[in-house]
Amino acid sequence: MATAREDQPSVRVAASNLGGISSTEVTIEPGVNILAGRNATNRTSLLRAVMGALGSDAVALKSDADAGEVRLQIGDESYSRALEREGRTVVSGGDPYLEDPTLADLFAFLVATNPSRQAVLREGDLRALIMRPVDTEGITAEIERLRTRRDAIDDRLDAISAEADRLPAVETRLAATESQQGDVDGEIAKLREELASMDEENAETDAELDEAITSLGETRTTLERLRRDAETVKQAIDDLQARESELEEADSGSTAELEMEIETIESEIAEARRRRTDLQTQITSLHQIIQFNEENLQSPETLSATGGGGGAVTDGLTGTEEQVTCWTCGQGVSRTDIEGTIDQLRSLRREHLEENRGLETRIRELEADRDERQQALDAVTDQADELADVRDSIAAETDRLDRIHEQIATYESDVTRLETVVESKQNAQNEDLLTLHRELNELAVTREQLEATAAELAEEIEDIESAVAERSPLEDEREEVTEAITGARNRIERLETETVTAFNEHMAAVLDVLEYRNLSRVWIERVEPPAARAEAQFELHIVREGADGRAYEDIIDHLSESEREVIGLVFALAGYLVHEVHEVLPFMLLDSLEAIDSDRIARLLAYLEPYATYLVAALLPEDASAVEDARIIDTV
Repeated sequence: MATAREDQPSVRVAASNLGGISSTEVTIEPGVNILAGRNATNRTSLLRAVMGALGSDAVALKSDADAGEVRLQIGDESYSRALEREGRTVVSGGDPYLEDPTLADLFAFLVATNPSRQAVLREGDLRALIMRPVDTEGITAEIERLRTRRDAIDDRLDAISAEADRLPAVETRLAATESQQGDVDGEIAKLREELASMDEENAETDAELDEAITSLGETRTTLERLRRDAETVKQAIDDLQARESELEEADSGSTAELEMEIETIESEIAEARRRRTDLQTQITSLHQIIQFNEENLQSPETLSATGGGGGAVTDGLTGTEEQVTCWTCGQGVSRTDIEGTIDQLRSLRREHLEENRGLETRIRELEADRDERQQALDAVTDQADELADVRDSIAAETDRLDRIHEQIATYESDVTRLETVVESKQNAQNEDLLTLHRELNELAVTREQLEATAAELAEEIEDIESAVAERSPLEDEREEVTEAITGARNRIERLETETVTAFNEHMAAVLDVLEYRNLSRVWIERVEPPAARAEAQFELHIVREGADGRAYEDIIDHLSESEREVIGLVFALAGYLVHEVHEVLPFMLLDSLEAIDSDRIARLLAYLEPYATYLVAALLPEDASAVEDARIIDTV
């Protein structure tokens, strides 16, 4: 903690044309600095200017200016933020203190619109805020990578199991093919012996007849191959046509209809998001209006006694109904009427909050519906693509079959011609020889086909056995990946548990400093996710102490505005302490502390002073007077 102040330099701040500031220069000293003043004295504008120079984007250009700037001089170092109006947009530049202001925006720049304070007021996602500075993204990405790998391993193991189930049938087919091949080899040997015997008996057979017979045998062999090729191609065409029929019957829906549905859902999502943005803006505006009216209602300057001239404010409490001078119209109105209006504004804000939560649920449902239809559209597109490919294949195979039929017709003509030649030359003995040659040629073709089939089956068995050999290493890898996923989840759970524990400890410490009897304890519970892939939820619990001293749990909706403000500030300060923001940024900026009384503000600043080198708080004059050993910076 930064407890040694004497070696720290003063900080000079010069701002112009930012927020409500035309031009100002102030000096911030190490320790506690108080921007003292009433409302509308540019205390918040000055704080936001300092935030801008430190790196935050939450600084605005003065509405009637075209350019504005803030400079921070810390010793020999200078930091700046410049804003310039270009048309309807404002462009920022300069050299701020922080490159990434995320941590500071969450837990060091504690103005009214601070995200951490607002998360409590609006019942936002506490986990997202608490864990954002903690490096869990890398672990989450590793879990997703491991899940993808495990899914791929499961797919491969399923494929291997299917291949292994096919292995016995393939082995049976190979054995049957090899047996048939052996039978054919025996028949071929027998025919060759008969041919050899005939050759000896017909040694003087005419050479021309021999040549014709040989040519006839070769032509028949080729013709037989072409006929088998034609059968194979015909079978392929039948299979493709069957698949074509399946795809045509499997009507998965109209592409145009699905695209129109997706477009309609996208429009609903966009409209819901726009409505949510409008609601959030209205909620913020309502909060500011409620806070402004409560502050003015509590301010002594705005009250006038009903009994007439010059009496104390409390004089009106014992007579007729207390009257208040309206700060908008200047007329005297009933304090009850104004409080009733504030209650109506609170009710309207709660309605907006409920509608905002309903819109978030509706957006998630619409996104899921859109994703479902996108998957259906992808399936329809894939089916159409496959149907086009099948039809192209049918056309190609039909062309191939036509060419084979043309070749078959040619060879059939050649066979007829050669048979006529042979028949004209051969005698009764040569007829037997021709028959043997024909049978031998047919067996040779059959053997060639069996040999090719056996080779394909042997290769298929080898591939299956090779795939099965992958099973054991893949199963080992899957176990390792599963253990790694469990380990990564445990690391995230441990980080979340440790961070929540630290938050609870620091919130308890800050509440002890504030000493609110009606807020006995505020703590965060880490709720396990309902599904393996979901994130844990962080739930805020509030414990009160009744008049009888017994503790009971309450909910955020039952709290008053000031109690919500206090809890929001306690939550944000716990984040500052847990994430040790003072190690990266020596500044803490505080605003909108009106929900806390002067003595508690003084104790709180004393508690925080050892952490922040430069602690700057915007306070009303009466609250500033209660803070000891603080440098008062008058903003008037």
